[in-house]
Amino acid sequence: MTPLISLILVFITQIIGYIFFYRKGIKGWRYALFVVLLLLCILILPGAFISAYFNNDELNNPRCGMVDLGMYMFFGMFGVGGLLLIHLLFWGVNKLKGRK
Repeated sequence: MTPLISLILVFITQIIGYIFFYRKGIKGWRYALFVVLLLLCILILPGAFISAYFNNDELNNPRCGMVDLGMYMFFGMFGVGGLLLIHLLFWGVNKLKGRK
């Protein structure tokens, strides 16, 4: 699985989770889902892909850390940015629905 596909799966999980929570009437759980997915994008996924792309022999040798930095920046910018965008869109749409 590539990093882009994993981010798409995270976004789909967030959207399905938010729709489920709003239909069940438990809107407060969307914050817990947001925090879990945020930690997943910041802490777990970059390290998993770095270890998947470089085996232990290559990680033990001195090497450039640009690949590591690139993975963390990718998940930091696109993962966290996408999570925030989806979160704010759901919040805005539900605020507009509440006014009507």
